Amino acid sequence: MDTSKIIPPHGADQLKILLLEGTARQEELRRAQTLPKVMMSSREVGDLIMLGIGGFTPLDGFMGHDDWKGVCAEMKMSNGIFWPILEDDEKRKIIHLTNRVYFRPRISPTFHGRDIFAPVAAHLSLGVDLEKMGINHIIANMIVYTDPKESDNVARQLSKAKEVLEASISLSEELLIIAKVVAKNREELHSFVAKKVAPLQGVLRIRTSIITKKYKEERFLVEKNYKS
Repeated sequence: MDTSKIIPPHGADQLKILLLEGTARQEELRRAQTLPKVMMSSREVGDLIMLGIGGFTPLDGFMGHDDWKGVCAEMKMSNGIFWPILEDDEKRKIIHLTNRVYFRPRISPTFHGRDIFAPVAAHLSLGVDLEKMGINHIIANMIVYTDPKESDNVARQLSKAKEVLEASISLSEELLIIAKVVAKNREELHSFVAKKVAPLQGVLRIRTSIITKKYKEERFLVEKNYKS
């Protein structure tokens, strides 16, 4: 890849493309067979792809403890390179990006980071109101109490709905399904529950609560085949 004609990236003279090819790739694939395996979310996979194509230059891999601590405390890596992060606060909203005016003219089916998110971020930096980018959404927790014989079927049906972000079965004093649902507004949320959830066979009762403030969110890495 010829990078001689592009603007130098932040913190480096040229892109750090970490994607391996040929013999180097084959050697690393063989070495990977001896290493612990971890489950990765779509977010981590996306980060891995960005590292591979040089999108996170000047990083040469995932941040270590010193870089992470420096970035969180002073927005600087351990070598002094500025690496800004957004401060977390209680104001959260989801915008479904639908206004193509703020996208690139041609959108790749696999490269939305370049064709959608980067142009949107550029317009935001110029002061364009986030609300103009698309449709504001709300997120709600939904608890569905079911007939135990129908719980699996109800959970599968909910998982197919585009409004449902995640769904799981929980056993406390009774069998229930816990789901996270996204909707444009309260009216759409209530409509979804009334028209698509309540009619499902085995549903006994439903409770929903709109998320207004998130204090903590953690993701766990699940190790498989770990060799000590």
